[in-house]
Amino acid sequence: MNEQPISALADYAKLLATVKPNHPVILTENGQSQYALVSIKDFAAAQLLQELRVAEQGPFYDLDTVMKELTD
Repeated sequence: MNEQPISALADYAKLLATVKPNHPVILTENGQSQYALVSIKDFAAAQLLQELRVAEQGPFYDLDTVMKELTD
Protein backbone atom coordinates (compact mmCIF):
# COMPACT_ATOMS: atom_id res chain seq x y z
CA MET A 1 0.00 0.00 0.00
CA ASN A 2 1.30 3.42 -0.96
CA GLU A 3 0.85 5.96 1.83
CA GLN A 4 1.63 9.60 1.24
CA PRO A 5 1.13 12.72 3.35
CA ILE A 6 -1.65 14.96 2.14
CA SER A 7 1.00 17.55 1.28
CA ALA A 8 1.94 15.27 -1.65
CA LEU A 9 -1.08 16.75 -3.41
CA ALA A 10 1.10 19.79 -4.11
CA ASP A 11 2.55 17.74 -6.98
CA TYR A 12 -0.72 16.06 -7.90
CA ALA A 13 0.39 14.98 -11.38
CA LYS A 14 3.24 12.95 -9.90
CA LEU A 15 0.96 11.56 -7.18
CA LEU A 16 -1.80 10.56 -9.62
CA ALA A 17 0.75 8.78 -11.80
CA THR A 18 1.31 6.35 -8.92
CA VAL A 19 -2.36 5.34 -8.70
CA LYS A 20 -2.84 2.02 -10.49
CA PRO A 21 -5.61 -0.61 -10.50
CA ASN A 22 -5.40 -2.57 -7.24
CA HIS A 23 -2.82 -0.11 -5.91
CA PRO A 24 -4.54 2.87 -4.26
CA VAL A 25 -2.70 5.77 -2.73
CA ILE A 26 -3.66 6.46 0.87
CA LEU A 27 -3.33 10.08 1.91
CA THR A 28 -2.50 10.70 5.53
CA GLU A 29 -3.12 13.73 7.68
CA ASN A 30 -1.32 14.04 11.00
CA GLY A 31 -0.11 10.47 10.53
CA GLN A 32 -3.63 9.05 10.17
CA SER A 33 -5.13 7.61 6.99
CA GLN A 34 -7.80 10.02 5.79
CA TYR A 35 -8.34 9.63 2.05
CA ALA A 36 -7.85 7.08 -0.70
CA LEU A 37 -7.06 7.78 -4.33
CA VAL A 38 -8.19 4.83 -6.41
CA SER A 39 -8.25 4.09 -10.12
CA ILE A 40 -11.59 4.51 -11.85
CA LYS A 41 -11.57 0.76 -12.49
CA ASP A 42 -11.35 0.06 -8.75
CA PHE A 43 -13.98 2.72 -8.02
CA ALA A 44 -16.40 1.16 -10.52
CA ALA A 45 -15.78 -2.31 -9.05
CA ALA A 46 -16.50 -1.01 -5.54
CA GLN A 47 -19.75 0.56 -6.73
CA LEU A 48 -20.79 -2.67 -8.44
CA LEU A 49 -20.09 -4.67 -5.28
CA GLN A 50 -22.21 -2.25 -3.27
CA GLU A 51 -25.08 -2.60 -5.75
CA LEU A 52 -24.80 -6.39 -5.58
CA ARG A 53 -24.96 -6.31 -1.78
CA VAL A 54 -28.16 -4.28 -1.97
CA ALA A 55 -29.61 -6.61 -4.61
CA GLU A 56 -28.86 -9.65 -2.45
CA GLN A 57 -31.32 -8.30 0.13
CA GLY A 58 -34.21 -8.87 -2.27
CA PRO A 59 -37.04 -8.86 -3.01
CA PHE A 60 -36.77 -11.80 -5.38
CA TYR A 61 -39.29 -12.84 -8.01
CA ASP A 62 -39.72 -16.11 -9.87
CA LEU A 63 -39.78 -16.10 -13.67
CA ASP A 64 -43.51 -16.80 -13.90
CA THR A 65 -44.32 -13.74 -11.79
CA VAL A 66 -42.05 -11.51 -13.87
CA MET A 67 -43.45 -12.79 -17.15
CA LYS A 68 -47.00 -12.24 -15.93
CA GLU A 69 -46.18 -8.66 -14.93
CA LEU A 70 -44.61 -8.01 -18.34
CA THR A 71 -47.53 -9.40 -20.31
CA ASP A 72 -50.39 -7.87 -18.29
